[in-house]
Amino acid sequence: MNKDLLKKMKVLFVEDDDTQRNELNMFLKRRVEKVYTAKNGEEGFEKYKTMKPDIVLTDLRMPKMDGLELVKLIREKNRLIPIIIITAMNDKETILKSVEVGITNYVIKPI
Repeated sequence: MNKDLLKKMKVLFVEDDDTQRNELNMFLKRRVEKVYTAKNGEEGFEKYKTMKPDIVLTDLRMPKMDGLELVKLIREKNRLIPIIIITAMNDKETILKSVEVGITNYVIKPI
């Protein structure tokens, strides 16, 4: 991917684990224009609506609202935004459910 394009991107990263959220946030901040973080799907959806990111990275298992529900809500507003699931869950059923709700990609933790 073009580094100039990355430098102009706004990323929303939704992760309930503080350590993982902070580590990936620091990694992303060196590569993109802006990183917005959220601790759960509910907070993530609110930030999605107000911050208008270019891409969404989200965990699956989170309090208040899980990643699949977050993806469904975002897809109701925007069918084209790239959404990447980042999770430790790698069973076939979970992956298929993620694809059904419209994710762009699926990454297994640890990254």
